[in-house]
Amino acid sequence: MFRFTTIFLHFLLLSVTEASDVLANNACDTLPYKHTTNGELDDWDPASFDIHELSGIRFATENDKEKLYIAMYIIDQSVQKRIAQAGMQVMIDVKGKKRESTYIEFPVKKDPLSEMPAPDLQAQNQSFTERLAASMLFLKKKGFKDQLQDIEMELAGRASDIMLSFGWDERNVLYIEYEIPLKRIAAVENLVGKEITVGFKLNAQESLPLPPKPVTPIGSFSARLVAVPAGSGPPASRTTSTQNANPAPANKILQPQQLFWMKHVLN
Repeated sequence: MFRFTTIFLHFLLLSVTEASDVLANNACDTLPYKHTTNGELDDWDPASFDIHELSGIRFATENDKEKLYIAMYIIDQSVQKRIAQAGMQVMIDVKGKKRESTYIEFPVKKDPLSEMPAPDLQAQNQSFTERLAASMLFLKKKGFKDQLQDIEMELAGRASDIMLSFGWDERNVLYIEYEIPLKRIAAVENLVGKEITVGFKLNAQESLPLPPKPVTPIGSFSARLVAVPAGSGPPASRTTSTQNANPAPANKILQPQQLFWMKHVLN
């Protein structure tokens, strides 16, 4: 009887210990996962993404004690092409408002002339994603703490404390990830429990400029034969002046600017 009681108590102790280990492991599993900024988003919870209905862009934000992580993915290829040409900004306002003074612009807005097709055959034979990636080389930073210049331009993906990565999957869905140290936006001790806003701005897309209308050079004139009564003087020449020529029209807006915000509480 004593032996049976001892065995039972030993089994009960093992069961309690194993249950404690399971609870401890489950508690660890609920901690925020440390993201790897590689442009794949396989370490993000799909349920954490919100959607901007007009553009179809899905976006999410998370943070740990040191960094703010922002992720987005874009399914529509026409939207991908638009941001590759017109540029997009991700803005952060630690005041929880909608100020646009601190942002990362990626891709960087380009001159509409750069939208003209490349003449070389190699560029023409590139895939859709290869052509976009070739134009998404730089990012622009403004408003972050400890910047050496008001606006800084750098290569996307270069080694930096503010990191950015992007890529496409086999369905040509574009993924973009941002990794920003909290100390680059404010004193970390002042951010715990604070609500910030993260904004996304798609710049207006412009068309190619229209070619200028041909004009007659200053000093030239057009002449035509006219009937002149006998005894009168020669017909007066008609000089065409370009001083009042209409200026070239401005670029046409194909897509207006789109701007949307989300709230995030830093934990």
